[in-house]
Amino acid sequence: MKKSTAVKNKPRNNFTPEFREQALALADIVGVAHAVRELNFYESGL
Repeated sequence: MKKSTAVKNKPRNNFTPEFREQALALADIVGVAHAVRELNFYESGL
């Protein structure tokens, strides 16, 4: 049995500018770590 060498990359999320503004506003209010947990994505994405 052969192992598959092809790796399927996860498609990137394309967030709207409005979502980004709201996410940054949330991070300013509650802190980056809390906002990331609440929005369910990685800190580097914020």
